[in-house]
Amino acid sequence: MKSINDAIYDTMLREERAFSSSEILTRFFKIRTVDETMAVKIIGPILMADARFIVDESRMNWRALRIRNTDRVPIAAASFVLFCIEGSVQQADTDIFWNIGKYASFIIRKGGAEAEAKDVKRILLDADRYIFVPYDAGSLNRLKRMYRALSPLDPELKTLSVKRLVLHLYPEKKIKKWQDIIREFALLNFESHSPISKTKTLTRVFEHITDTAQERGAEVVDDLLEMSARPEKAVNFSRYAFDRDFLRALPPLPGVYIFRNREGQAVYVGKTGNLKARVNSYFRDSEESVEKRALILQYLYSIEYSELGSDLEALIEEYRLIDEYRPVLNTKVQVPQRVVETPDTILALPCAAHAGLKLYFLSNASPLLEYDFPGGNVPGGNVPGGNVPGGEREIREIISRLKQGKGYVFDPLKVIAVDYWKRYDERVNTIDIDSLGSVNDIISILHTLLGEIEKIGREKIRYV
Repeated sequence: MKSINDAIYDTMLREERAFSSSEILTRFFKIRTVDETMAVKIIGPILMADARFIVDESRMNWRALRIRNTDRVPIAAASFVLFCIEGSVQQADTDIFWNIGKYASFIIRKGGAEAEAKDVKRILLDADRYIFVPYDAGSLNRLKRMYRALSPLDPELKTLSVKRLVLHLYPEKKIKKWQDIIREFALLNFESHSPISKTKTLTRVFEHITDTAQERGAEVVDDLLEMSARPEKAVNFSRYAFDRDFLRALPPLPGVYIFRNREGQAVYVGKTGNLKARVNSYFRDSEESVEKRALILQYLYSIEYSELGSDLEALIEEYRLIDEYRPVLNTKVQVPQRVVETPDTILALPCAAHAGLKLYFLSNASPLLEYDFPGGNVPGGNVPGGNVPGGEREIREIISRLKQGKGYVFDPLKVIAVDYWKRYDERVNTIDIDSLGSVNDIISILHTLLGEIEKIGREKIRYV
């Protein structure tokens, strides 16, 4: 079932025009109003927290963006998440996102408008739509620990350092700490010990910085990211089989990458939620261990990569590649042999190969089985219109294999998949095979999931 935000977004894209706040209230919330000011107050916080929308300078009219990530996005159209997180963030804390108001503050800034961000989990699940501006390094590290409660992959967040932006834009200023910044921008001691007040201080400073950056020619988010980056030594690409254009063209998608030496041997295999950000990080001054980076670059000659649909697929593919190539710079992923009981279940996740689903079949008596379900129909069936759902024969065969199995079969890939399911159950879409009457029921559910493909991997879809 689509949310109201999804309905607004789809309608805006279809009609290709801006909607006023009052029109949104009337059309989608069925609230009649003639007071545009009140409509702005109601709609503003709702759409400000969704990076798919942008508001004009009047802060009254909204339009939808056809932008999935932040590459080459105009500064005025980008969504910046400014935040301060204090205290201890434990990865195992199941209430971490509900209790965030106790020790953190988040503000979304877009197009000159601001709104307090309440649903931090949604923001992190859609992290590729945002640019994160932390109050300090501690806040950023705590945010990354929060991200790991949602995904086993290391977060590849696009971040801006306010202090480095200040140093870049005002090199003549003697700014060493936050109090210097507050004084420089004539803020009346806005900062205090409260995360909320610190985030507001950060927001005011960021407003000054972005105005100055645009006055000096910055147009898109990448310009700000370049200003914020630490000075890096020039990379000599003549020693590699690729150049900077290759790195720029990498997709900002989940995947695995293989670093090979001149002899073609795989020396390092990695997984990531963002191929472009991760691979590029090896060629700039980043948080990566200096020794580790230097060792990897010493061996590196060529790069291969594969786009994948989900973090689970990246985990599984990394295991397979390391097991196959035994790269000298990787530690073999150890999956101890043990019994991991599971009912006959299908995990449904996004598929990178096509606009469909990647299905993982789990059963005690079988190793992990996979199938790419493309959806759509194929000719020659017995349902209205003469079609049967695509993939029925293949899925029927897989389920038959599951039913024929006996005893318990250990498979490290199955263990990885089951562990992933248990840890991220609240957002993984599953189908209980034993509870359904036929394969046709399973196919019907899969097509329901295909209808919500943008949400697959991020949240559970109701199909009953």
